[in-house]
Amino acid sequence: MKDKYRELFEDVHLSKSAINGIKERADELQNEKSRKVSRHGSGRFLKAAALLGIVLTLGGTVSYAVVHFTKKDNSIKMSNEIQDKRADIRLGKKKANDKKEVGKKEDSALYDVKLSYIPKGYKQDKTDSYLYRDKKGDGYFSVILYHLQTEYRTARSADKVKELETELGKGYYGGRGHGQYALLVMKGTDYMVYIDGSNMPQKEVKKIAQGASLTEVKTKKDIQASYIEYTKEKRAEADKFIKEAAERAGKK
Repeated sequence: MKDKYRELFEDVHLSKSAINGIKERADELQNEKSRKVSRHGSGRFLKAAALLGIVLTLGGTVSYAVVHFTKKDNSIKMSNEIQDKRADIRLGKKKANDKKEVGKKEDSALYDVKLSYIPKGYKQDKTDSYLYRDKKGDGYFSVILYHLQTEYRTARSADKVKELETELGKGYYGGRGHGQYALLVMKGTDYMVYIDGSNMPQKEVKKIAQGASLTEVKTKKDIQASYIEYTKEKRAEADKFIKEAAERAGKK
């Protein structure tokens, strides 16, 4: 199991204490009969979705120019299905790694995530930069940058999932209860920004996503985001996790 966790987090910028915290919380969730997370616990740990590779980290302090992809892009494919308050969401490109859609420069470039909107009162965690916390409450949000080599798939709790389109990206936002999120495939690229909010209004998570853009960096060392290559192998792991979760839910 330790090797499995290490494999999951090896490309993610997390402190040792954060990784240990996620392990501990995941073990707790597996043994809980209730799906509810305590109010105090939710502010300290990421959700069980971390096991799928949704370990979220926020960049944005890198001082390189923001890259705006204004080119019309109709190649983004999207689908979602909600059953028993759980949304099965799929996002990706109709033609992965299409050189006509993504120029040579974009294919070889490195990016970080830049946000133009951060809710009032939220401050970046000094130890783990992937988290922005509400200084006066339990709210927090985090962001991850996926490089999509295949269609992305996740399953999250949701009362409703709505389409979200900005000048730069297209995807969904939604959630249930304390967990709200937004996913945007950035137009003209093979990158997806994932924003995960906890104990904060859905409208704020949406506004954060609406202000998300990519900023080009020079080297991998400059990337502050948790940069994840979403491969066919990771997709297979996600499919297996979702199937097993659905089977467990059906037995209850």
